[in-house]
Amino acid sequence: MQHSSNLKQIQIIYWAIFAALLLMFGVSIFVLSDFGSVWDFSVNEKEIFKTGIVIIALFGIPAGYAFHKKKMSHLPTDLAIEEKLKAYKTSFFIKIVTLESLGIIALTGYLFSADVVFLFIFGLLFITYLLNIPTKVRVMDELNPNEEDNSL
Repeated sequence: MQHSSNLKQIQIIYWAIFAALLLMFGVSIFVLSDFGSVWDFSVNEKEIFKTGIVIIALFGIPAGYAFHKKKMSHLPTDLAIEEKLKAYKTSFFIKIVTLESLGIIALTGYLFSADVVFLFIFGLLFITYLLNIPTKVRVMDELNPNEEDNSL
């Protein structure tokens, strides 16, 4: 019973962040179409800003994945499934919040500069986020539980 509760919590957190990202995307499009960009950047400033956000995204995505993978690989094999799920929930949350924060940074860049490249960056981050849907099978594959604990 506790297993499915932990899995549902993971899924609720995931879909709540998903909804928040879509809301932020919609607000960004609406605000920019009605009011225009927040700042008027010069071409050089816009390129520096864009490069900074791309670099942050290029380092942030692997960092979130590396943290999650390292955390999961260091779990003792004899640990109870409830404890594994708690560790997974924390690690997974950090990974998806990393993707969410990078997406928000990209949308903020779009709001500041009205440069469509930031929407492409957000789109790539959003696709990466969607590739991490926490299904029961994926969670079980990452946890590699003992045969007797296979009742998630």
